[in-house]
Parts: sequence; C-alpha cells; structure tokens
Amino acid sequence: MSTYQFQRKQTDDRVEWTPEGNGETLLRTKLRLGTAIGLIDRSHLCDWLSGDRVPRLTLVTAPAGYGKSSLLSALGLRMTEAGRAFGWLSLDQDDNDPIRLLVYLAAAIDEAAPGTGRHALEILRSGQQPAEVLATRSLLSAIERIATPITLFVDDAHLLTGNATPGILCRMILSAPTNLHFVVASREDLPMDLSPLRLSQNLREIGAVSLALRPDEIQMLAERNGLAPIGARVLRALVDSTEGWAAGIQLFLLASAHGEDPQALLDQFDGRDRQLSDYLGQAVLRALRPELRDFLLQTAALDRFSDEVCQAVLPDVPCKAMIEELDRANLFVIPLDRQRKWYRYHHLFGDFLRDRLETEQPGRLAVNYAAAARWCAANGSVGEAISYAKRGGDYDFAAELIAAASEQTGQYQGDHGSLLHWIQDLPDEGLDRLPQIRLGKAWSLCFNNGHAEALAELDRVERLCAGAPADQAAILRQSAGMIRCVSACLSGDADTARLSGAEWLAAWPDARDFNRGAVTNAMAYACIARREYDFGLAAVEEAIVAHSRCRADYGVICALAVKGLLLTALGRMDDAERVVRGALDDALRLWGEHSQAAGQMSALLAEIMYETDRIEEARHHLGEGELAARQIASPELKLIQHGIGARLARLGNPAAALAILRAGIAEARAQKRPALAAQLGAGEVALLLAEGRGVEAEEVARRNATDPLAAGGRDAASDRDEPQWVAAQRVEAQRDSAIRLALSLGDYRPALAEASQQIADLRLDGRPAALITALMLKAVALLGTGAELAALRAVDEAARLAAESGLIRRIADEEPVARAVLQRYVEVRETVAPTDLAGAPMALVRRLAALCSLPAARGQAAARDQCGPAPGEPEIDLRPKERQILSLVAQGLSNRAIADSLFLSEKTVKWHLYNAYSKLDVKNRTAAALKARTAGLLD
Repeated sequence: MSTYQFQRKQTDDRVEWTPEGNGETLLRTKLRLGTAIGLIDRSHLCDWLSGDRVPRLTLVTAPAGYGKSSLLSALGLRMTEAGRAFGWLSLDQDDNDPIRLLVYLAAAIDEAAPGTGRHALEILRSGQQPAEVLATRSLLSAIERIATPITLFVDDAHLLTGNATPGILCRMILSAPTNLHFVVASREDLPMDLSPLRLSQNLREIGAVSLALRPDEIQMLAERNGLAPIGARVLRALVDSTEGWAAGIQLFLLASAHGEDPQALLDQFDGRDRQLSDYLGQAVLRALRPELRDFLLQTAALDRFSDEVCQAVLPDVPCKAMIEELDRANLFVIPLDRQRKWYRYHHLFGDFLRDRLETEQPGRLAVNYAAAARWCAANGSVGEAISYAKRGGDYDFAAELIAAASEQTGQYQGDHGSLLHWIQDLPDEGLDRLPQIRLGKAWSLCFNNGHAEALAELDRVERLCAGAPADQAAILRQSAGMIRCVSACLSGDADTARLSGAEWLAAWPDARDFNRGAVTNAMAYACIARREYDFGLAAVEEAIVAHSRCRADYGVICALAVKGLLLTALGRMDDAERVVRGALDDALRLWGEHSQAAGQMSALLAEIMYETDRIEEARHHLGEGELAARQIASPELKLIQHGIGARLARLGNPAAALAILRAGIAEARAQKRPALAAQLGAGEVALLLAEGRGVEAEEVARRNATDPLAAGGRDAASDRDEPQWVAAQRVEAQRDSAIRLALSLGDYRPALAEASQQIADLRLDGRPAALITALMLKAVALLGTGAELAALRAVDEAARLAAESGLIRRIADEEPVARAVLQRYVEVRETVAPTDLAGAPMALVRRLAALCSLPAARGQAAARDQCGPAPGEPEIDLRPKERQILSLVAQGLSNRAIADSLFLSEKTVKWHLYNAYSKLDVKNRTAAALKARTAGLLD
C-alpha cells in the first residue's frame, strides 16, 4: 500500500497533493475566485466586512440568476484588496460524495492558510477507511491553532443534495472556531437549524429582495456593457418585469446591445424566470454569427472549459479564438482563473444552451459528453471523466474507468465513498461485463456496514464466473472469497470468518499477498470471539508478514490491532500495550493523529489503560477512538465503546453509564449480535445492583434470559443452531447476573455454587480478567456463608492475578458488592499476613485499598505521597517525552506553548500529561511537576 506523504504542487488548472507514485488531483478552478460579469459596486451589501464583528455565517439565498456568485466575487475582491485570508470553493454535483467534498473543503482552507488542511487531507486520502468526522475535527482544530481570521466562500451549496454532504457543511459551520467565517450562496435554504446562530448574532442573511438590482445599478450595468443610458419609461418597465432579477436584466442588456429594440423586447415578454431566460436567450443567440452561436451550444456540455477540452469536443473549430471572443463580448462566460484559461457558463445560461442544443440537434449533447469524458480521462481527471460518461449515457466507458481504478481506490486507499458514488447509476450489464467493479463495490460496502448487499454482489460475481475464461474466473473467485471472510469478520460472524478462511487458504495456496493477509487477519479476529487464542496469534503473524510483503501498511496496522486484542484477552497487558502503542506510533507517523488507524489503536488503548487503572488516559483514548469504533463496528470495538465507556462514566455519573450500556444493547440487538447483547446486558444488571435498584435489575436479567436474541437459542434470520462460542458467552453473562442477584438477596449458597462453576469454566480458557471478577464474587459469597479464610484466599488469588497481569480495575470495580471482604483482606494483610494469604504483593494491596477508599488506606496513601514508593513498589517509569513535557510544565509553560516548542499538537501534549498523571498518581499539572521533580525524574 502506498504511503501518503502529501506535497503541495500547483499547475495552471490544478492543485495536487501527491503521495508516493500516485497523485490525487484537485481542480484548481473550483478553488479560485471567479471574475463576476460586469461587476458593479454593491457597497451596501459588502460593508459588513469592515465591521468589528464578522458573523460566523453570511448566507446568501435566492433563486438562480440573482447575482449570488457575483456578490461573493465582489466580497472576495474586497478581501484581496484588504489583504485578508480567504478560501473559495465552487461546488458541483459530484461533490455529493462526502470524501470529495471534505477534500475540497480542506484544500480551499489550505489555500487561505497553507498547512491548515494537510492533516485532514492525509486522513481522507490515506490507505484506510474514510473518517469524515475525524477529518472535520482535524480541519477545525488546525484553524483554531492559528491566529489569522479565515473566510471560506462556498458557492452553489444547493447542489449538495446527497444524504450526508449537507450535514458535513452544516457541522463545520456550527462547530467553527471563532476565527473561521463562512459566506455561503445557495438557491435554497440550507437544511440546518440556524436559530443558535441567530440568537448569538452570528448570522447575516442576504435574500432575493436585497440582491435585486436597483435602477441606479441597472444604469451602471448598462454603462459597463457599452449602452447609452436607459430611458426612464423603459427602466421602470424593466424593473417591473424582472423585479430586479440580475440574470434577466443582463440578458435584456445583451439582446439590446446586439440590435434588439428595448421596448419591443419588453412589450413581447410575458412572464418571469425561465420564460424570460428562454426568450431573451434566444434573442441573444439570434444576434450572433452562426459559428459563434454553434460554439456556445456545443460547449455547453462542459461544466468548465478551456481551449484544450473544447478542441476535443470541436476538433475543427478555432476554440481559443472563440473563447476570447466570448470573453470580450461578455456573453455569460465566467473566468475561473486570473490567467483566463478556464471558464464556465452562467448556470442559467448553460441550462438554456443545453436545452436548445438537444432541441435543435437531438443526441449531440451525449456525443459531446463522451468527448469530454475521454479528454478528462486522458488528462488525469478520472472523477470528472466518469461523471461526463454517465451523463452522456456512455456507461461502458464509465465502467472501464471505474474498473481500472476500483482496486487502488477501495482496497489500497480505502476511499469507499468515492468508489460507491462512481458506481451509482451504472446499469447491471456494465457491472456484469466488468465484474471487478462488483468486487470493488462489495469491498467498500463491507466498510460501510452494508454486509447483506455486499454478499449479494459477491453472489452475482460468482455466477458470472461460469461464463468467464478459467484464469479470470479463478482470480474473481479468489477475491470474492477473500471479501466474504472480511465481511464475516466485520459483521461478527466469527464461525464463517474462521472456518471459511481455512477453506480459502487451502483452495488458494498461491494467493496474492494482499488477499492472503486479509483472510488470515479475518481468521485471527474470529479467534477472539471463539477463544482460540494460540491459533489467533499464529494467524495474525501470518497476516503481518503477508501485508508487509506487499507494502499494505494499513493491513499491517489492522493485524497489529487484532494482535493487541488477543493479548488483552489473555491478560498479557504489558505485551498488549507494547504492540498497540507501537502500532499507534506507526499510524501517527504514516497518517497523522486524526487518522482512522490511530483512532482504532486509541480505542484498544482505552481498554488497556482502563483495566490497568490509568483512568485519565483511558478517557482520552476512548474519545480519540470513538469514531473508529462506530465506523468499523466490530463486536470487540463495540464492547470497548459501550462497555469500557460505561465503566468510565460510572466513576462519576452512573446515569450516563446506564444510558451508554442501553444504547449499546439496542444496537447489538438491532444488528443481531447476541453475544454482545448478553455481555452488555450483564453490565446493565451489575450497574443497577450497584445503584441499589434490585427490582429493575431482576427484570432486566429476566428479559435477558428470555429474549430470543440475547438468550441465543436459534438464529431467527438463518434458522441455524446457536454457535458454541455464542452459547458460552451468553451462559457466562447470565451466570454473572444470577450470582449478583443472589448476593443482593443474601442467597449466598446458590451464589457460591454458580460462582464456583464459573471459575471452573474460566480456568480452562485462560482469561484472567473474567476469572478475577468471578473470584471476587465467590469471595463475597464465601464471606456470607461464614467461610472467612476461604473468602480471603479467593481475594488473594484475584489480587495475585491482578498483580501479574495489571488488571487492577477488575478488583476495584467490584468494590460496591465486595467492600466488606476487601476491607477484611486489607486488615489481615496489614497485620497477620499468614503465608497462604501472601500471594499478592503488599504494594498492590495498598493500592487497591486506596482505589476503594478503604479506611486503612488513607494514612498509608498520604505517607506514600510524602516518602515515595513503599518497599516493593515499582519505581515510576516516565517515558522521555513525558519527562520533557513535565520539565516545561515545571517552567510554567502552558499546554499550547509546550505544543509549539516541541512541534506537537496540543492534544498530543495533553495525552502525554494524562499518562504521566496516572504513573505519578496525581490529578493536575502542578502536582505532577512537583512529584516528578521530588523523585528526581526531571532534568
């Protein structure tokens, strides 16, 4: 997989951010202020720019032809003259792809303040699943870090009609920092609630009434067109007829300039908007010489045009001379760059020209679209080429372009949004003719939670193999089988991912490295649910080797994520942290701190940090990994998002914790994931009991046991028996709830029997986290039956396991139910310490006492803070970067100043501080610096 290190290059018509060996080309004309036609002074609409307080959003809303783009151009020119930073983006229909839209927004802002869009572009164009929200967050954070005010002009926002793209722009506006201002032009109201902006006086609205040209402005426009002053009667009639509609007035002036009688034009007109544009447009065309008229009609197919692309449409016409003549005549052509190389037609006039061409020469518009598509493809504008080909009905050519780009775009760049947007509207015969498009579609659907549709596409591919040549059929079947394994892995079907993966490896011993790496990683992921940890660790090493051979960096990172999950399940927390931190460092180096790869690793670190009692760092990483957990949506990441999220919330807000758990349970049931629903359901029961809500807890436990999905039984969707691994997880979760309910009612002997059986089962599969929890519950039951020594031995075994693995929170989280037995255990260890209760180190015992706020721990904790670590406690091990940052904290520098001096983001500085707080057992900057200095840890 290519490593994307972006470098900014400019040509006459493009801006390129170029990775190794492959460039993502952006149309520079979309990022450049256009030159308004016959620009006149509209100071009364521009003066707000010079005020002390510029609103966050200036919204210019009016129907077509009211001069919205001209006003934005006038505002932009004023900003240029004043030396103020601004970016420009002209939208088109292809921008309904969320990734394309965000790429252009980032590029436009980067034009205003070079460097601010770099991280967002790295996120969006790296070899990974797109991360729209993370890219937006990165972009806004970069803007906030600079002092320069930036204005972003967005023209033609009404063209954002997709399901997601209007929301992206709206979220950016509503979340913008104070130094970012938007000026947005649209034919329609934006689909957003503007009341917060209105209430905060952060909105300025300019509508059709304000945009309507006044009589003095019409006279000024006539003068700019070289016309004599308009008589008062004609002027009144023109204002009455057009209501100040700029496009109609401009067309009227053009027709008059080419010999039409002004009064006759007005006398014959009856109606507004489209009727007026058609009538006056025909009047304009009538006055042109035939060659120029035909040039207008033929080139109207082009969204933007230069003499080169026009020459491709009209090879026998002197296109450069024609464009220069149109420009001189001011015939509704708008220059898109200062070199006047690229142009577009006024939207309304372009619509009229296309309709006129189709009326006069049926079928010619499609021919011109096809010629434009081929020119764009030959000149590196694949997205534009696909759009033109589809509009012209040349679906075969569009399919060929998509087929050629699908693997690189989807599998190696992870740009699933663009690929699915390209494929949209392609007829089935095109997809059947080039089945690799269906493979690309299936792959991208897997990463957009479209597993059922993806499998249907793969079924179609495999049916097509029957009529394909043997070698081609083999390649298609190999890739289809690989995607099936990946889909099963991501959707939580562990049995299919594990077993069909083994069959695939046997069937394709010489498979290409990318496919082999994807399949073995899917198998390894399945082993987490199936508790086949040794096999999973071996498979993940194969995946790392295969992806490394083909330079699939994101594949390697995903394999390391699976390895981290496997090690965490085995309680090898130090090894898990080393692997995941190393992968996070790689992700940060390759794609930046806001990439999905980094987010995925942060989610895994959140669990590791929580279980090892580094709470602030766990909170930090959970926030950083939230979007990755939502996008990838695997059961393991969902368990972190909702399970660890609830446990963190419970420390300060039990109501929020309950809401997190219930949201996760609802999602698990909607996605038909019974094991996940059962695990989160057990967490809900435990939380309710800890809060003293026993009746509710009993009802939830009863529902969990009888709900067909949560309880398992048979899979209603496929009518298959419940997989063994699902049954095992369900039984474990239900037994946990049964033990807790019995303990809450004082039924200690039934609780003891269930806990003993749970422990016996857990000793077989080697998961210390669950075993620690079961031992603590057993200890409570034993103490309740009067078997104090046996209870203390159970606690000591749990503490010993916690010391060996680092799973400290597993004991601390049981404090609400196990407080009495924990208190007794600490007392005995501090005084008697018999040999059969000395398995856990005393340092851990004291730490647990402090975590659970047990009375005997308070004095010891204070003494430890003053005197340093107690004998036997590990020394504080700060990483070099943590020491460096704490040294600067000790000098009085703010987080932002530290970030600037070390060339880090402020968020990264906070992350290192959270880690240092946890190691030093403090809660703020001052205490951390003091303790580190006292311990001799600072330079």
